[in-house]
Amino acid sequence: MHIEENAIIPSIAAEFKYHRQEGSTPEKFDWAGNLIRDFNRLKKSKRGEKRLSIYIASPQMQAKYKKRKDWGSFMNELMSFPEGEKRKFSLPEGVSTTFKEKTKLAKNSTEYFTETDIVCRFSKELASGNNGKEKFALRIFEILN
Repeated sequence: MHIEENAIIPSIAAEFKYHRQEGSTPEKFDWAGNLIRDFNRLKKSKRGEKRLSIYIASPQMQAKYKKRKDWGSFMNELMSFPEGEKRKFSLPEGVSTTFKEKTKLAKNSTEYFTETDIVCRFSKELASGNNGKEKFALRIFEILN
């Protein structure tokens, strides 16, 4: 989504991602590559505009992030970024081919995500509708370069 600057707000580019079970298909860790592709797209947005990634992860997706002890632990770290802290975010060595493919700007592109500076601008746990015990994670990241 692009919002052009006007008298009220600055120019904004935003990507939205909501990871949850789709029908009978459970969440897969590699879906997180789609979030990273959003970071890549936002890096390509016009300079001067606010570039935001708005992400909601289901409790099951968060559990997948926490369970990873190998190269995938970086997603748990991403979900734990403190608000307001600037960090360099990059893919670790050993990322699976499937995951890396999801970070490309387009299917036929050869340009994978490498790294970017990001800031977590907002972090909140949201109660689910069924009993309020499971928490969805809402994160808003700003892509800085």
